[in-house]
Amino acid sequence: MLDLSRRPEQFFSKAQSWLVSFEEAPAADAGEKIVVKEPRDVTAVLIRVETAQSLSEDAPKKPGALTVVCAPPSAQDAPGDEADLEAWVRGGADDHRAAPVRASVRTARTLWLHSRAVAYASEELSRDALDALVRFTVAERETERLEKEVHALWPVIAKDSRLTHAVEKTDLKRQEHVNAMTVLATKMKAASLRIQTALEQLDPALTDPSKRLFAELVLAAGLHDRLELLFEPVQFALEHYELANTRLIDAKASMRENANFVSEQIMQLVIIALLLAEFVVMLYGIRLFL
Repeated sequence: MLDLSRRPEQFFSKAQSWLVSFEEAPAADAGEKIVVKEPRDVTAVLIRVETAQSLSEDAPKKPGALTVVCAPPSAQDAPGDEADLEAWVRGGADDHRAAPVRASVRTARTLWLHSRAVAYASEELSRDALDALVRFTVAERETERLEKEVHALWPVIAKDSRLTHAVEKTDLKRQEHVNAMTVLATKMKAASLRIQTALEQLDPALTDPSKRLFAELVLAAGLHDRLELLFEPVQFALEHYELANTRLIDAKASMRENANFVSEQIMQLVIIALLLAEFVVMLYGIRLFL
């Protein structure tokens, strides 16, 4: 296993490292933060760590965290150093992605892979690079999550397809399931729209270097194309369960009307029977007086 912590001191002398955790409600004294509004509200809490420690086998681990190493551009001039850093980034591979996402602008270059990233940038641009990597990580993970949800949804839709045209009395007990799937599809639609908003980078507080690097990361990861492929399936799922809901509601109303009709018919028969009984009693009474 690759362990860069034993490299000479000059390998780490100008590099800066952060352990970035993504939290919904960070503590007030959590330290340095990057607030992300889209595609979801989350705060990236930045913890400075020694570069030697972050690259070691015993580096601190936290589920969902991102380790970022910002190295000076001169590190790219040392082929051994650059190769080792790339090998370290590749160690963050998962089942979804095995190769790093590479992006570069005139003043910075980055490699990103799920839980690890390296940015080659000057000290004054390292914060912009970090900001871009944090925002890209949230957008990439939300896109990946949405892709998995869509993939998992197809078998469920296939099972529920009959609810769109031939609802029977036994299907009414599935109303709670259909309600839950409608809520899920609505959340997926909202997620896709929020990812699209994030990719547009409309926040006026964003710096130009951060926006440019984020855009290059998005392009390299194919987020625009991946999101476009998700729009129609998500919309289809939403319309599918809206239709299923309508069919179930109509079927329930129809069955209620039928039940009311039967009740009315029974009541009418009861009334007729009572009237006949009363008429018979009256006839019998008349005969007694004759």
